[in-house]
Amino acid sequence: MGNDDAKPHGGDECRRLLEVTHPLREGIIRDAYAPLSSEFREALAALVEMRWPGAEEELTAEKRAEFKRLTQPTSPDFILNAPSYYAFFTYSMFWGRVPA
Repeated sequence: MGNDDAKPHGGDECRRLLEVTHPLREGIIRDAYAPLSSEFREALAALVEMRWPGAEEELTAEKRAEFKRLTQPTSPDFILNAPSYYAFFTYSMFWGRVPA
């Protein structure tokens, strides 16, 4: 849903500070169901890794072991391998042109 009249997050002040012209934005909603294609599985595994870096440090030893069991691609209990796996996620993409 890109649109040349869209304003970046933060409104006119943000736009002025960044000097971005013609900002565009797009919201994306995605479902993922098992079984996953290998390409989609790899992308979701990368998303899990990017989304929770350092999360283990905040967990108790017991929760850390469970976290690793569910989020490590080499684990037999890796969440993305579950036959009933389902995910719903959203993300926003913003882009614009910065004057040269």
